[in-house]
Amino acid sequence: MYKQEKMLEIVNKLNTAMVTTNSDFRGSVEFGIMRDNSYMISFVHIDNRYENEINFMMIFEHHTEEEMDNFLLLALDVINYNRLIEEEN
Repeated sequence: MYKQEKMLEIVNKLNTAMVTTNSDFRGSVEFGIMRDNSYMISFVHIDNRYENEINFMMIFEHHTEEEMDNFLLLALDVINYNRLIEEEN
């Protein structure tokens, strides 16, 4: 249950950031349940600086707390236009 709560916190923080910090941001964040009943978060960023004008990253319940924290920090940087999602994500 802890990981599910942690992931919901991340989604809430990202949704709040998208609404309050950058009105020009185009993208989405989604909390989902996989076929095996595990949880995931997908973060999509739409920007013409990407080759296909869109990029995304995902994180799953089996990732560590540190990986989840890094996911949150990267997504917040993207929302604030401090960086792009790297192609290898």
